[in-house]
Amino acid sequence: MIPIFIVLFGSLVSTSASAATWLQYVSSPLDSYNRPDLQSNYDITQVDFGLTDSDPNSYRFFLDFAVPMTASRFSDGLASWAGILLDTNLDGKTDYRLETPSTPYSGATFQDGVFVSLASGSPIISSTCKVRTFTNLDANAAWIGFTLPKTCISIGSILGVDGFSDWIAGDDKSFDFAPDTFWNVSISTGSTPNTSAVTSSNNQEETPTQNFLGNASIDSPSTSPADLVSLSSSVAASVVTVLCGSGLGSGWAINADLSSSNIASGYKSYIITNHHVIADCVVNRNISIILADQTKVSAFVFSWDEANDVAGVLTSTSIKPLNWRGPPPQQGWWSGIIGSPLGIPGVLTTGIISSVDQVKFVGTTTSPINHGNSGGPVFDRTGRVIGLATAKYVDSEGFGIFQGTPLLCGKILVCISRDQIWFGSVTSSPTPTPSAPSTTTPIVTPTPKPTLTPTINSKAKQIITDWNLPEKVSISKSKIPFDVSASSDLQVTAISKTESICLVTDQELILVSAGRCYCGF
Repeated sequence: MIPIFIVLFGSLVSTSASAATWLQYVSSPLDSYNRPDLQSNYDITQVDFGLTDSDPNSYRFFLDFAVPMTASRFSDGLASWAGILLDTNLDGKTDYRLETPSTPYSGATFQDGVFVSLASGSPIISSTCKVRTFTNLDANAAWIGFTLPKTCISIGSILGVDGFSDWIAGDDKSFDFAPDTFWNVSISTGSTPNTSAVTSSNNQEETPTQNFLGNASIDSPSTSPADLVSLSSSVAASVVTVLCGSGLGSGWAINADLSSSNIASGYKSYIITNHHVIADCVVNRNISIILADQTKVSAFVFSWDEANDVAGVLTSTSIKPLNWRGPPPQQGWWSGIIGSPLGIPGVLTTGIISSVDQVKFVGTTTSPINHGNSGGPVFDRTGRVIGLATAKYVDSEGFGIFQGTPLLCGKILVCISRDQIWFGSVTSSPTPTPSAPSTTTPIVTPTPKPTLTPTINSKAKQIITDWNLPEKVSISKSKIPFDVSASSDLQVTAISKTESICLVTDQELILVSAGRCYCGF
């Protein structure tokens, strides 16, 4: 038997989430200036501060770099170093420094750092305050962490923090501060909005929920879109590039309802991507995304499901969402993918759906997938997302793998059921039958609109009058047709329990949109 190998495009090294819970985790603004002579190895993008329940007696700081760490970056014989600068009295000057050691890093282990006091004006190295520093070379981490015991120095409720790195000490070249000035951190002992999801099993009350937007039917799904230029432009506006350490992937804004706590925390959009794209960032949790207009913004890894290779990322930037509910994709459908293959944003590839497993919610497509596409949307001719571009088989171009959108239900989204994600029917435009040309002007007789005479309970009548949709109606177990909007031009007859205009349980009818919902028990 010939072995089959699959390439996952994104971050290829996975790290498990720590068992610790962050009591506080906040990030500085992104660095806004680099010197022209700055070497990329010493480019700091931002600084993070955290408190964890596994080590409540220490402060934790992280330097986030533009490129992954190397073992000897700060042990190169040139006195290169990096560190955290602390301003405890908030006068804009450094009072203490936490510095990297002059010995090389190895794997994912801790080693002793250097504590320097400048409180007296001159730098004094102190051995009484034990600073520990660490990174994770095994996972290609692009950060260095520092721990500082709380007993070392007196810190009030606000602490000034800055990051610094220098390639060759003392030459006044190739150094970087991030952010550009001291960043004031409010020290907390309780939870912060940034830590609503510290593991892949989130509090369901905090997790975004499925809404009822989507199309219950699709017309002629195997044909190409009527205007691919407009469709591509519309979908691309919702697609982002996801940056996590050395990992590169894509993501898309999903049409879902954020929780009240998400909204109160300032989040506006929920980005869907693959787990393997953000696997190296499930401890740090803070990543960057690049929007369609090439603006770089920060984002927070909220949830992940490693088994299904899906993840959810929150951002405070408003991004137009994409619909993701509708008929199950079938072999032969037209398909498109937009993402950032090889880091090139907004690239469109097209093909067909070549196979679908509607039990496992996965499929394959001939739309080309390459490194950087992971997490991007696989969409149908209407622009509805049917899955995430995830991987491809080695040496098999045009054999891409996608994870279906029903796999988002559970850890990434709260859903009524997975059956409400891939649902509905396929319709085809009828082929007109040619007829002989007429030599006379036909007389058109209007077709009378049928009068609906259902038995409707009083609750349903009230909803029709008030147009209060969506709404739940208590119903008896009988056959009751509901004309939700008799005056509407929308004439839809829903005879399936999975139509988008109505959902049915044993005791409730959920009216979602205008149309006729026929409920049979």
